[in-house]
Amino acid sequence: YFNKDPNTGFTTELATPCNVDEPSTWQYQVDPFCEPALIPGTPNIAAGMEQFNDTPLVNGTLYPTVTLEPKAYRLRILNAANDRFWNLQWYVGDPNTADPILGATEVALKAAEVEAAQTDPVVFPTPDTTISPPGPSWIQIGTEGGFLPAPVVIPNQHITWITDPTRFDVGNVDQHSLLLAPAERADVIVDFSKYAGKTLILYNDAPAAFPARVPTYDYYTGAPDLSPNGPSMVLPGYGPNTRTIMQVKIAASAPAASYNLTALRAAFRHHADGSGVFESGQNPIIVGQATYNSAYGTSFASGAWCNSPANPTPKCDGFARISEQGGQTFKFDTLSGAQIGVKIEPKAIHDETNSTNFEPFGRMSGNLGVEVAPATPGTQNVVLYPFVNPPTELFNATNLPSTDTLTPISVGSDGTQIWKFTHNGVDTHPIHFHLYDVQLLNRVTWDNIVIPPDPNELGWKDTVRVSPLEDTYFAIRPVLPVLPWEIPNSIRPMNPMMPINDTTMFNPTDPNGNPAAISNQLINFGWEYMLHCHILSHEEMDMMRPAAVAVPPNKPDGLVFDNGTLTWNDNSITETSFVVQRADAFSTWADVGSIASPLDQPNIHEARSYNDTTYQSGTYYQYRVVARNTVGYGGAYPSVTVESVSDIVTVGTLPVPDAPSGLTAVLAAGPQVQLQWADNAVIETGFTIERCTGAGCTDFAPIDGVGADITTYTDLTVVANTSYSYRVIAFNASGDSLPSNVATIWTGTRKAPVPDFNGDGKTDVAIYRPSEGLWFVENQFARQYGMAGDTPVPGDYDGNRMTDVAVYREGLWFVENQFALQYGIPGDLPVPGDYDGNGTTDVAIYRPSEGLWFVDGQFALQYGIAGDIPVPGDYDGNGTTDVAIYRPSEGLWFVNGQFALQYGIAGDIPVPGDYDGNGTADVAVYRPSEGLWFVNGQFATQYGGVAGDIPLSKKP
Repeated sequence: YFNKDPNTGFTTELATPCNVDEPSTWQYQVDPFCEPALIPGTPNIAAGMEQFNDTPLVNGTLYPTVTLEPKAYRLRILNAANDRFWNLQWYVGDPNTADPILGATEVALKAAEVEAAQTDPVVFPTPDTTISPPGPSWIQIGTEGGFLPAPVVIPNQHITWITDPTRFDVGNVDQHSLLLAPAERADVIVDFSKYAGKTLILYNDAPAAFPARVPTYDYYTGAPDLSPNGPSMVLPGYGPNTRTIMQVKIAASAPAASYNLTALRAAFRHHADGSGVFESGQNPIIVGQATYNSAYGTSFASGAWCNSPANPTPKCDGFARISEQGGQTFKFDTLSGAQIGVKIEPKAIHDETNSTNFEPFGRMSGNLGVEVAPATPGTQNVVLYPFVNPPTELFNATNLPSTDTLTPISVGSDGTQIWKFTHNGVDTHPIHFHLYDVQLLNRVTWDNIVIPPDPNELGWKDTVRVSPLEDTYFAIRPVLPVLPWEIPNSIRPMNPMMPINDTTMFNPTDPNGNPAAISNQLINFGWEYMLHCHILSHEEMDMMRPAAVAVPPNKPDGLVFDNGTLTWNDNSITETSFVVQRADAFSTWADVGSIASPLDQPNIHEARSYNDTTYQSGTYYQYRVVARNTVGYGGAYPSVTVESVSDIVTVGTLPVPDAPSGLTAVLAAGPQVQLQWADNAVIETGFTIERCTGAGCTDFAPIDGVGADITTYTDLTVVANTSYSYRVIAFNASGDSLPSNVATIWTGTRKAPVPDFNGDGKTDVAIYRPSEGLWFVENQFARQYGMAGDTPVPGDYDGNRMTDVAVYREGLWFVENQFALQYGIPGDLPVPGDYDGNGTTDVAIYRPSEGLWFVDGQFALQYGIAGDIPVPGDYDGNGTTDVAIYRPSEGLWFVNGQFALQYGIAGDIPVPGDYDGNGTADVAVYRPSEGLWFVNGQFATQYGGVAGDIPLSKKP
């Protein structure tokens, strides 16, 4: 027992040092009241978790008293208890039980509730505020993670529980005051200016266990006598007492002015110069939520579910719903303005006796683990792991922030993680993260009641309460410290208590719930951190797991090649291997060899070398060395490999690169032309884009260039209603490749009429001679494509605004230099057109026997009668092909849903097309007996006239 200063009652250096060989000096004496007699054969007494001791200490002192002035004080509070939660409140002391010397030592409880508890200890007495009025509210400004986004005024509120039996989380704690789980901290301001001359009691009524109160652990004045299985009656002014924590006497002096809460709130609010307390003093949050708007001057949404599978909203509220489970992507808005997505990592907690393991002494235990993904209502499964199991919480630090001044997250691939803890158990667990903070997003009950964080849980936390029958979501973005030295990897046996290759004490189940053997091995934990329940007895009973951060090694340098031998400087103490990679003129990087850095050997800076036995003298090669750091157990269990890459060393003479291919040109609004091509080389330095203007042009000239591996380019310098041709050339220090294929495009605002072979936006006069498979286009070209009996089906099949040469052969389609396709049956007539308005010609047929239209992948429609001739075209200029027929017996034109018109005589062939370039199809006929063309309202001309000529504007 410690001696105490008789004047202050505080422990002093007068304390007798403890000597384990002298029981009289022991600080904790054996007490028959709470310790059992020794059981024969069991000399080592096993204590279970959750002892919930009966006497609180405040800064090492039992039930201290202090006198303060009637003014505001700033207090920093840490819950350092083993397993108790604290719900701290202020009340004026009960004058009815006041000690004549000490003054009030108790908070008055409601007499009827205390009386009822004498026969039913489950009754929970609450403060009688008619006798003990509430004291000052808490003004919380910070937590263990630093400042809050805004000050939070927390009134005095006794504990209540969720009692709605229809809720999944019934029985969890509902209302509370300043609630602190073990390891949680609070930075608070308390204004005593209105309590001059009063005696206040710091009061606690948090249940033990939490949330499921056990009456025998609730020590309060007037409690029933529960001996021998619990406390005897607690008397006023005496312990044990877990509700009366501390006495504070406020001096009867002139009070200070009330604390200026308005000014405090203004200091925390966003300022134009970024000097608000939270925005200037804390790292930027990860997930945007409306509760941060005052601190940042942002407009994050509330009640906006952007992850909804049925009706996603444009903005995100930053809350997860119960349907958002492990393996899915959680989208959220950010301070950078970007909306990004990060995969949800499924974690799990379970804590019921003999559910996590079979404990021979009946002691309860809890475990952390993972939830098998995907979790569905019928297949939820958790896999619980002891501390010694391979790590499952791994971070790839390649892109994590590593500066003293952080910028807001802007991409989802920087190593940030979203964790979801599902808790199928009974206790609320304070999950504590070593040396890094997390952002609590929300809790959600299993029946999908979204519970936002308490206002004093916002910002950054290293300890978060995880309650049963809820899923709790965190965002984690570890920050790499900026240090002038390297940090070595943590390399150790997974179970330091047991020999290498031992297989006991593991749970041999992989994160997918499948059996997977584990043996004790020396493994790399990278930068090893920890997460655990901060109910310390839970932690000691194995409710903790390692968290491993994989940090890329320092980059190797000084790479030299000498006749097949590579040498370099090993600048790292964290690599687990070096990989030598090689590329030649025709292939990308490939591994040619590796050198291991064994985990059981010292890892030092040194010179390294490798001999490439496959090197061929005179051949062009590039070499590089990759330093890799592999963290984790591997196999069926997670592992992460990070790396850094040396500069490249080149051997031999560099050849010119292979030519690009597959160049395409697409018109976009502006106008602008978007180019894309295939990169067939691995040694190019970049690409030159060349262009010429006008139909059939060949005078290509460079207009721009892009770097290596870039395969797209947008030409912003084009003008409307012009034909352009493009080609792309790869180059390097040795010269240029051959040019790519040529891509030609028309920059008109409407699609090309058919036929328009030169891309000038007007229909060309052209014929097809089926006896020879010859195509004749006036003033452009004559060439052979097709065979006797083929039907010409010209159209813009690739969307380049120019008509392609194509033929139809009894259900087969052939488009020159593009494709061959089976669509239709014998007797069908081809009727190609742009029926969906996407800028390309669609494969389509008309079945005259039934008057049916079939458009590939789009629709089937009945329009026409026997003897009608299909004449599809864009008659209304809306950008899509219209279904239409020509009835030769009457010279009538019928356009579906638009008009009927008489134009033509017996023997005429319908040849609709956009002859004036106004974007609509014109009614026109060709009179083969005279070789005459008639276009309604425009012109008549003679072209052709040889027996058997077929007008290419003709629709079959």
